[in-house]
Amino acid sequence: LKRPVAKLFAKHLKLEEQVEGLTKRRLRFGFGTPHRLLQLAEQGALNAFLTNPKAVVVLDLAPDVKKMTLLDMPMVSNDCFQFLRKYWVSRPREARPRLAFLAEDAVSA
Repeated sequence: LKRPVAKLFAKHLKLEEQVEGLTKRRLRFGFGTPHRLLQLAEQGALNAFLTNPKAVVVLDLAPDVKKMTLLDMPMVSNDCFQFLRKYWVSRPREARPRLAFLAEDAVSA
C-alpha cells in the first residue's frame, strides 16, 4: 500500500500517543480492536477518518484459535455495535467510511 496504515489497538500503544499521531495525518486505512476504535472516536481522533467516504472500516469476523469471532464475545461485540451505532450508522451515507467484513473464507490459504 502506498497509503499510510495505522495500528489502532491497545497492545503496546498508548491512547494519548495514538490520538496525537492521528491528528497529524489523514487516515484511509486503520486496523484495530472495537474498544480502541471507540476510545479514539470518543477522543475525536478519528473525525477526519469517520467523515471520509473513501476510508474503509474493516471488521475482522474470522474465527480465532478458539473458533470465536468478535461477535461471539459479549464485551467485544458490545463495543463493536456501540461504535457502529454512534459513529457509522448515525452519519449520512455520503459522509461516512465504507464498511467491509473480513472472514476466514475471504482469504485464500
